Amino acid sequence: MSSAVDERLRAATTALAEHDHAAQGRAWLQQQVADAAHQVSLLRTELAHEQRDVEDMTTGVLGFLASLAMTGELEREKREAMEAAIRLREGNAVHEALTGQLTLLDRRLASPPRGALVAEITAAREAKEVAMRQLGVPGGAELIDIAVRIESIDIELVPLEDAVAAGAIASAKLFEVLDMFDRHSTTPPKGMVGETGAALSTFHRAVDELAASDDTREPFSRSISGDDRQPWVDAWLKQMFGAGDRYTRVSEAKAALLARKLRFEDQLAAVKARRDELVMRRDHLRHEHDRLLDPL
Repeated sequence: MSSAVDERLRAATTALAEHDHAAQGRAWLQQQVADAAHQVSLLRTELAHEQRDVEDMTTGVLGFLASLAMTGELEREKREAMEAAIRLREGNAVHEALTGQLTLLDRRLASPPRGALVAEITAAREAKEVAMRQLGVPGGAELIDIAVRIESIDIELVPLEDAVAAGAIASAKLFEVLDMFDRHSTTPPKGMVGETGAALSTFHRAVDELAASDDTREPFSRSISGDDRQPWVDAWLKQMFGAGDRYTRVSEAKAALLARKLRFEDQLAAVKARRDELVMRRDHLRHEHDRLLDPL
């Protein structure tokens, strides 16, 4: 393996680590700048107060009385004003120094930006991976196998993510309908129920697109019964708004929807579990991929 390839990857990894370390310190430095700015504001207010005291003792009736008293009060106020001015200059100096440090740090973080450093690591790893495969060095065949397995997982994850997203929408719709019963103590609007039925149908279609996770497991679509696939909104609305005692009708309609919700949650949980399993497996493969490429 070429030492230049390893050196490029090592340099890129070090640069990113140094960038991230500097970025972690930026928040602390930014807070220091904010604290210094606040201190300058307080010192400016203090100086204005001391200067008003001096002005009061040198003008108007109070100034005339102070000149007659000859107690040295005016000199004390002038001294306090001068000391306040010194403290303000020192506070401004601290604030300017910290602001300068923050500006320099931001320039450092921006040149190059983190995205460019990440891209360089990616390019360096790709270059090393190509070299390992071409030269047939230890780990080259394993890299090829890992790449194939990651691609296979990515392909399976696409419809799984679609199904999870459709399930999230259906779950929110079911919650809205049941919330009308529980929190508002009223029957849900027909349009809301219709949207819920449509969202569940969309989820079912998304599940039908999923392949079996392996030869030993049934397809996800088997978890959805024929009854759950049948249009149910009109019959459910007739049950709720039909003849008979209103309390009984509403209670039975709510119970039927709760049962449907429980079945749906089981169906969605199975899809999520498979999605999470694949994501974890892919993360492990990516870790192994990077371990093979990262320089010692």
